Amino acid sequence: MLQLTKHPIASAIIVALACVVVAGPLLGVEYKKKSASNSSPPLTTKDALRVLTVSRSLGLVYSDSGRLSLSVDAMGTNLGFGTVEVEKPEYGTVTKAFLVAAATGYVGHTIQDGEITINGHRIVWDQSIHNTIGSDNAVADVTRFVKTKIDAAPPGRVIIDIAEDHSDLIDGIILAVVFDDPNQSPDNAVALYFGAHSTAGDSLVIDLPNPVPENPMDVKYLFSIGISFGLQTEGSKDQYSVIEVNGKRLTTSAGGPDDGSPKPGALITVGGLGDSPSNPEDAYALPRNLLSDDEYYDLAPFLTPGDSQIRVKTSSAARDENIFFAGFYSTRSKTTPLAQAPTGPALAGAGAVALAAGVGFDEIALNAESSETRVGDTSEIRAMVYDGGEPVAGIDVQLQIISGPHAGVVSEAKTDATGAATFLYRGQNTGRDLLIAVIGDESGAVAGSNVLIHSWIETASGAYIDVSPGVCPSTVELGLQDLITVALVGTEEFDVEDVDITSLYLGNAAPTRVQYRDVSRPGPGGDCSCSDEGGDGLEDMLLQFKIQDLLPDPAGVADGETRRVTLTGAFKTGASFEATNCVEFVKATAGPTQLPEEILVPVTTETVDSEQRQ
Repeated sequence: MLQLTKHPIASAIIVALACVVVAGPLLGVEYKKKSASNSSPPLTTKDALRVLTVSRSLGLVYSDSGRLSLSVDAMGTNLGFGTVEVEKPEYGTVTKAFLVAAATGYVGHTIQDGEITINGHRIVWDQSIHNTIGSDNAVADVTRFVKTKIDAAPPGRVIIDIAEDHSDLIDGIILAVVFDDPNQSPDNAVALYFGAHSTAGDSLVIDLPNPVPENPMDVKYLFSIGISFGLQTEGSKDQYSVIEVNGKRLTTSAGGPDDGSPKPGALITVGGLGDSPSNPEDAYALPRNLLSDDEYYDLAPFLTPGDSQIRVKTSSAARDENIFFAGFYSTRSKTTPLAQAPTGPALAGAGAVALAAGVGFDEIALNAESSETRVGDTSEIRAMVYDGGEPVAGIDVQLQIISGPHAGVVSEAKTDATGAATFLYRGQNTGRDLLIAVIGDESGAVAGSNVLIHSWIETASGAYIDVSPGVCPSTVELGLQDLITVALVGTEEFDVEDVDITSLYLGNAAPTRVQYRDVSRPGPGGDCSCSDEGGDGLEDMLLQFKIQDLLPDPAGVADGETRRVTLTGAFKTGASFEATNCVEFVKATAGPTQLPEEILVPVTTETVDSEQRQ
């Protein structure tokens, strides 16, 4: 979930941007609009869509430079409703917003006017085009539907409601919002693209209005891509997209349902909110799991001084994935004098990724072991200093938290023989910290890294699940059952109505049906206990999962084998939780075990209407 721009079929107008002080939304940067006297007129939606009538490749939908900030997020669901988030900068107001949608692959579906709603408003599409996987992509300017709500909200995350009439026929949507903020640098730039890249191979040329500077690392060239109908599991390792930049491999594992779930009707991902622009360590590595690549990249390492274009080539290994959105923006790397560094106690927690140059060194790189950590846990951050490609030892590096729940905290460390200065970071509060590493020399010159975003999350305790409620010990009969029923048990401390349904996964499986009913109670002995005493007067959430989604190879499970299964999820407030239960898998030869009648009733009825659960 990120913030980005759209893929081009034609050229894009992107620029070098000025210093970033505090990262914006997902991408960690904000873009501002130039004054009328300093910028050319922005490309309008009408002009951009005229290009798309000629080609299916990605085409420029919007571009502008100046005091701009960009937020991008995606949502995929089979429940018919859900939310996307927008990262609103302080003092920011909405300049433009676009909704992009992709129909499920190979269903031959054309997304109709009014089929998708945003904040209760039915969308009339500006353009709908065919892709190469037997379905359609669509785009609409939705500024008038989101501007009032977002402008009136405080800075930070703003929730936008989305509904789909035929959720199984739509893989998902992407929302891109451009902000204007008079308090930001006038040199940022944003460009958005929409279309349908050919799965057999397609290309995009980005024309830069300013040549790449002598040191490409002085400017961030950030690129995000939106893909539908991608699935990367043990059984579908060939369903990925390959991206090359200026003739060099960027990634071999783009795609997957990062922002949806691993089933048709929810297969969508986009580089944006919550993602890191650090590129894959091995550009030729095949995907390992659903989250092998976050589709958000830094293109600076692929550029040379004087370049005026960036050439991007894409292809789909299985000829299945639909690349229908891309975003590109540039901004100058932030430099912060040590004299302006905040003072405070030793660093207590943070994580980040950053690159910068200056003070006689070729590169300063911040590397974190994780971009998200639970409150109370420790994350390790390493600042690497290089000169001429060689590590530099004995250099003082200062790590600063410039924004977030731990703002003002500063820590210093020297680089060792490998050129690394190591920091341990333990968060005490939930939220997102923004970090930067700075380094100085005797002359007073200072180099700073780009901003790194690290999220601290709180995992709720007290969550309990009961697999096959009413049957104890919990048992699933392979060969006879197509579905697994799981009760997320409500207690005095755990209200299931506060749970975000779209966040729920049993392993990598998303639920196919959700119901509410009192059917179970916590077992007496922890995770692997169960109860056959029925309900306890408190409402539970009943979930159904397809066995094939949970177990890609049921035949490989031994008769009588017991496994631990874990349900992960989050509350509507954003706090996450998980619950584990032990399940015995039995290869039945007779009829299926008969669940108590009171258990079968809620499982076989229709899903509770979303409006009743808001």
